[in-house]
Amino acid sequence: MSKFASKSSRGFYSPDIHGEKMPADVVAITDEQYDDLITAQSAGKLIDWSGDMPLAVDPPPLTVLERRRLRLLDINMEAARSLSVLSSAYPAGEVQSWPQQTREAELLAADPQALAPLLTAIAAARGLSVAELASRVQAKVQAYAMASGQIIGRRQALEDALMAVDLQAPDAAEQLEGIKWAA
Repeated sequence: MSKFASKSSRGFYSPDIHGEKMPADVVAITDEQYDDLITAQSAGKLIDWSGDMPLAVDPPPLTVLERRRLRLLDINMEAARSLSVLSSAYPAGEVQSWPQQTREAELLAADPQALAPLLTAIAAARGLSVAELASRVQAKVQAYAMASGQIIGRRQALEDALMAVDLQAPDAAEQLEGIKWAA
């Protein structure tokens, strides 16, 4: 079955699907041409509609500003992934309780008689004293702060490095590509 391509709509059509509702400027293309164009597009090429027939072409090179934006997106994604690893061993509901656990642990450190309903319930279920659990919570808060602070600081340092690149420099693209989240 033949397919059709329309320059005006920049789209492909099939008589079985579109019938008589195809644009007036459609031109017939073979199934093989259609498959080649779709495969090329899936591989990152663009379809150039400027000629009589659609052609797969390489996209224009990225500008240095686009490269910097993409590097920052990559860095942010890696930072988010690294931060999520810190809490991945815990269910979401427990993670949501962390601010309250932290507040109650701080209250108990200041006043051992303070009300701490969440920590009291957790301690009872675990067979711990509330004071022992509060101490453990504070230790975990400190450990999390250190680990997340290192990740956040690393992300910010990489962002600083990206922003420090002179985009007018002849080797700006290479400099930007060299700034990445190392494993």
